[in-house]
Amino acid sequence: MGTVWGNNRIIGTIPNPKKSFDIDFNSQKIIDSLKYIPLISADYELISKNDVLKTYRFVHVHFFGKGMSIDINISSISESKSKIELEVFDKYGAFNEHSGIQAANEHIDTLSNLISQCIVLSPSQINEIESRQRDEELKKQKESKSQSKGSMIFYSFFLGMMGIHRLMMGYSNWWLMPLTMGGFGIWWMIDFIRIITGRMKMANGSDLF
Repeated sequence: MGTVWGNNRIIGTIPNPKKSFDIDFNSQKIIDSLKYIPLISADYELISKNDVLKTYRFVHVHFFGKGMSIDINISSISESKSKIELEVFDKYGAFNEHSGIQAANEHIDTLSNLISQCIVLSPSQINEIESRQRDEELKKQKESKSQSKGSMIFYSFFLGMMGIHRLMMGYSNWWLMPLTMGGFGIWWMIDFIRIITGRMKMANGSDLF
């Protein structure tokens, strides 16, 4: 079904773009599948939900669409059939430009397709998606505890004699470097070369990113 939106302006505004369609799945199946949308498409983020009222709000996270949010309402028609309603809001105000309406309708069509994809995901596909998410979260956690290679090259070159790079990388023996002027320059030079070549890791064993 196509997206429907009003042509009549009310005080220079256009009604929010909407779309509704019936689908042959029970409402809980649809609700359970919505959580996979951000995992399939990084363009959308689920920011709020109400499982009692069955309302869910997504936002478009990219720069040019960050002002738009999409509400999804789910209602049961029968045990095996449900109605899905989508409505796009512009957080900066009402829609008043054709280009904005066009972008909103594109979001509706995209989310409709994503809902359809998520509902029919197989158990193996779900496991793959969840595994990929866990890997990404572990990577982020690892990077949050690590330092960037570029910054460590900078600190090692300019402040290496003081052991600042070792302090930032979590080494407890960093204080020996200022006492010995970087091991008379030899220890400092070895660290500098090891950082450049990627052989020096964080004290916890993680790589510089």
